[in-house]
Amino acid sequence: MKTHFLFLAAIVLFTNCRKREVAIVQENAESFNPITVEASADIDNKIIQPVQGLIIQSVQIEGKTIQETIENYTFPRALPIDQGIYAFQIDGNFTGSGNREIIAFYKYKNRDSINAAFCFVCDSAEETIENVYYIYYITVEFDERNDADTGLVELTNLGRAITYKDRMIGRVADFNGNGRDELYLYARSGRNIEPDFFEFNGTEFVEIIKLVSPDSAPIISIDPIEKVITLSIKHYLDAQDVDVIEYISSYRWDDTVHQYEEFTSESKYYRWNRTLKEYEEIE
Repeated sequence: MKTHFLFLAAIVLFTNCRKREVAIVQENAESFNPITVEASADIDNKIIQPVQGLIIQSVQIEGKTIQETIENYTFPRALPIDQGIYAFQIDGNFTGSGNREIIAFYKYKNRDSINAAFCFVCDSAEETIENVYYIYYITVEFDERNDADTGLVELTNLGRAITYKDRMIGRVADFNGNGRDELYLYARSGRNIEPDFFEFNGTEFVEIIKLVSPDSAPIISIDPIEKVITLSIKHYLDAQDVDVIEYISSYRWDDTVHQYEEFTSESKYYRWNRTLKEYEEIE
C-alpha cells in the first residue's frame, strides 16, 4: 500500500508541474534580464520582453500627481496582460529605497479579478515616481468560504492585512527580518487557492516559496523567532483508493538562497466517506 501511495504522489507532482508550466515561463527571472528604460511617449516600443522585474524609470504623467499617475497608469504593451483598472494600493518598505513605496493592484476592465500589481518607488521629495516594478499576481475574487483556504485571518502576527472587496487576500510584513517587507498573498483560480509570496531581491520581485500547484495550502502556523511558516498542502485526486493527499510542510527562511526552504514534511492520505459525508484519514 505504501508503494501505491508513493506512486500517487508522483502523479500529483507530474500533473501539477504541467498545470504550472505557463506561469513558470512568465515568472522565470533567469530567462530574461530585467530591462531598464527611460519613460517617454514611445515607452512601449522600447520594452521588448515580458519580464517579472520590469523596471521603468521616471514615470510621471505630465500635470498629474503621484496618486493620479498610479490611478491612471498605462501598462507597457510588452507585458502579456490586458490593461487593467486601478483597484487599491498599499504602502510599505518593499525595495529598501528609503523613499515612499506603493504597491498598486489593478483589476480587469469587465470584472473584479486582479490581473496585475506594480510597485511604484517615489523620489525623496515625493514629487515623481523614480521606478516601477511589475509583480506577476493574478487572482479571481475571494468570498468568505475562502478564509479557511488561506489561514490569513487568524495570523495577526504575520503583519498588516491586504484586503480587497472586504476579503483578506494577503498580509504584508518583514517576517523574515531582512529589512524589506514581503507580500504574503494568496491567488484563487477555479477551485485552487495557492500562496503567492513575493519579496524584492535587489533587482526584482520574486516568489519566495515554491510549491507544485496545490489545490489549497493554508498557513496553519508560523514561528517568528525561527522564521518558519507551516502549510497544509492538499492535492485532490481522481484515484480509486485515495481522494486527498495532504502534506504538512514547514519552511524556514534561508538568506543564502533568498527562499523559504522546506525542512520537514509529513504526508497523510484521505478517502471520502459517503455515509458520513466527510474525509477520513487512511491509516
